[in-house]
Amino acid sequence: MKRAFISRISALALLAAVIVPLNGSFAQAAVPAAPQVELVSATCHAPENLVKIAGVDAASVNNMRVVITVGENDPIFIPKAYTALALAEGTKTFEDYLATFGKQASQYYGQNLKVALYYFDKNRTEDPSLYDPDMQARNKVRFIKLAEQTVTPVDPTSVCETIKPATPTVVAEVVDDFTQITVSGWDNNWTANYRFVVTVDGVSKAVPAAVTAEILEAGGQFILEELLPNAADYYGKEATVDVYFFDKEKRYAQDAYVDPASVGTAQPKVRFIRLASTTVTLTDPTQGETETEPAVPETEPAVPETEPVAPSTEPVTPEIKPILALDKEATIATDKVVISGSGFGAEETLRLELHSTPVFLAEVVTTTTGTFSVEVAIPAGTTPGKHDVVVVRKATGESLVALSLEVLASSAVPAPAQTVPSTPAKSGAVPQLAKTGADNLSLFLVGLGLVGLGGMVLRPRTRRS
Repeated sequence: MKRAFISRISALALLAAVIVPLNGSFAQAAVPAAPQVELVSATCHAPENLVKIAGVDAASVNNMRVVITVGENDPIFIPKAYTALALAEGTKTFEDYLATFGKQASQYYGQNLKVALYYFDKNRTEDPSLYDPDMQARNKVRFIKLAEQTVTPVDPTSVCETIKPATPTVVAEVVDDFTQITVSGWDNNWTANYRFVVTVDGVSKAVPAAVTAEILEAGGQFILEELLPNAADYYGKEATVDVYFFDKEKRYAQDAYVDPASVGTAQPKVRFIRLASTTVTLTDPTQGETETEPAVPETEPAVPETEPVAPSTEPVTPEIKPILALDKEATIATDKVVISGSGFGAEETLRLELHSTPVFLAEVVTTTTGTFSVEVAIPAGTTPGKHDVVVVRKATGESLVALSLEVLASSAVPAPAQTVPSTPAKSGAVPQLAKTGADNLSLFLVGLGLVGLGGMVLRPRTRRS
């Protein structure tokens, strides 16, 4: 009897010795390899918060569990069936994951998001030391963490920038027989994103980004002829300078961009937003003033009985004509238009009106250099048709300059932006459009009366402005 009892104990001990190693070997074989988890926040051009999981062992999909933790909130355990489906697809949105659990993603935007992938040891084949203690504390036993990533999801409807880049003012004038372009009013924080494109005789040339940045950092002035190879070939022709904003960071919606083909350069310009433009006629600087030798009288002229009046030596200051520019030539009621001007008095108060029946748009004070730029809204109820934007000197009520603006019906699409210089308005009438440029000034010497013997022929002079 005693011998039989000892034999049974020995058999049980031998069986236990066999079972323990077997369990230990299973624990090392069943845990799948860790997959790759990638979380991507929404951007303007990719407006989705994505959860990407790749490298999942297909044989272990049914034992995988996705757990989402947002901030300090309790973990959200994604249902097993949806987890298997999501892992098979590989990529799902953060919003889709939460919708399966009846959660609104909007309440979690802007918070710290953590996505973890666990393996559920359904068959109890793994070493219990691998089980996640945080999950066991939440009564989720036998959960082994395989991967984890964090991200901050954002509202996809608010990721695009809605405020247009600062619209600069572009003025062209002839200085020392060359065309000087002056750009002002750009955003210094985004200097590297501005681009110049020059179009002349149907050919467009994009100014290199580094050159554009140098021009703006130096104050915004440049000589147009220096940017044109063989500039002499274009004398007498119109040149247009367009200012664009290159959306390098993809902050703006794609409908804000111009058609790449419309820029007109050899290489398409994508993500370009047109801001301002000006047009000027290139002139030949070699056509300077000429002189004609006066005729020499055959006899000495008689001395006049009275002293001649000496001509005035006061310098003649050419009149600076105001220039007005709009960022578009057609719009609809309630839409906004950027009005810019130069050539006015320093720190002068001006009224901006919409004619023919005067309607107040804005009141501005010019800078110390006589410029201004302001964005106004076209009044609701404005009758569709041709109108004039008129600048009025507040102190005297005098109309100084005007520029045509077409107001379209609300169903129409406004025409693309274009700037056209204007001439000052005549007294009592709405000013008419005119090309910019300095007037030619003619200086005439006062003729002296000659008594008796012949006269002196005065030589004419022409002066280039």
